[in-house]
Amino acid sequence: MINHKNLTVEDITNILNSDFPVSLLFKYRYKFQYYLNTENGASCSQDSYTINFLDCPDNPHLDCFNERLNIIHSLRKIITNSNLSEEVIFFLHGSYATGSITKFSDIDLGVIILSDQVSNSMLLKLRKVVRMLLSYIYSIDVLMHHGIQVFIKQNLDGFDQSMLPIEALKNSVLLYGPNSIKVTPDDMFSANEAKRKLIMQCEAVISFRDNKINHSLYKMKCLISVVLLIPVLLLEANDNEFLYKGTAINRARKLYSGRISFKAIDLASELRNDWFIPEKVRLVRNLITSINPIIPCIQNAQRISGVMAYLPKAQAKEFISEAKNYAYSVRSICNG
Repeated sequence: MINHKNLTVEDITNILNSDFPVSLLFKYRYKFQYYLNTENGASCSQDSYTINFLDCPDNPHLDCFNERLNIIHSLRKIITNSNLSEEVIFFLHGSYATGSITKFSDIDLGVIILSDQVSNSMLLKLRKVVRMLLSYIYSIDVLMHHGIQVFIKQNLDGFDQSMLPIEALKNSVLLYGPNSIKVTPDDMFSANEAKRKLIMQCEAVISFRDNKINHSLYKMKCLISVVLLIPVLLLEANDNEFLYKGTAINRARKLYSGRISFKAIDLASELRNDWFIPEKVRLVRNLITSINPIIPCIQNAQRISGVMAYLPKAQAKEFISEAKNYAYSVRSICNG
């Protein structure tokens, strides 16, 4: 007899991405066949979109095109060499798909699980592929702090655009799997989720401590990323507008600059454009991963190596102060 239980997207994300997911200690002892939790995939009456993934990255005229193309080929090779037979789609989105990359840019990957249920063996195979993908992209961006986004088929009907706007999906590059999917967004659910995330991100910025360790490049990159996400979530939560990050920031500035200061956004943008990672950070990261290849420590390697370099104290303190002021102002709008 097979035991059944619900498995949420958060559970799967933890299993696939984390160095030491708690799930590994318990769930993999048994041969469960998991039904995917579909609570957030309620059917809605909005228009549906057929997303045709790109085969090649956009904007081939940009200087970074060959760099992006090489990364895409490497990612595809990792997946195809794994002999993955599961019903999934891997795709690249964000700046490496569109071409608007800087030295700060992350390599943003997503995976969509197309089956109705997932077995232990499927999760283990997917985890192996995801860990190889993370090892590769972390070696390129040694301060990257997040994993791969996980979606399930059931959530494509009632799609949460606070996770990824439809416009971003339309400009994503296919790495593996079927080249098209049908998506029906739920703007009301997306706005509610955006508000929940917005409040959570504001609280995270407000509670961010101004100390030496938090001036490290790893910690500052985390903070900069959160600060730049806040106006995007604000626009989604308050105005039901789901746009690219850059477009959303400009739109939020136009709508809210009379009510809140955008100095934190300006400082974050300056830091992002001037971003520089000393070679010693990369060397420490590579050393950690090379001397300990058995224990899965790729995320901890990012954290440890990221504290080998720091922003100048005055610059870090100014940004943290402005970020907190900005978060307080946005939170007051949410609560108002």
